[in-house]
Amino acid sequence: MFLEIHKFCEIRWDDGCQGWADQIDHKVNRGVDPTGVLDESNWNATCAHCHRMKTDNPKEARERGLYGRELRPEDGQVRQRHGIHDR
Repeated sequence: MFLEIHKFCEIRWDDGCQGWADQIDHKVNRGVDPTGVLDESNWNATCAHCHRMKTDNPKEARERGLYGRELRPEDGQVRQRHGIHDR
């Protein structure tokens, strides 16, 4: 249902983007917050290419604001990150 409504890739990593979405990416990594797996506000519609690029390049993805929250290594606390892909 989600991909029927969100038909286009929301990550748009680079020119390799397919344009249409065929996967769901979690803004907040499942390892950080497993409760967000089924939360649609934690989802980005994405193409396979952009999903792979985000996964393979976490530092750049963070710099682009593609993660919703992340752990701060110094205190283990979850913090909110605001980027163009946060809803």
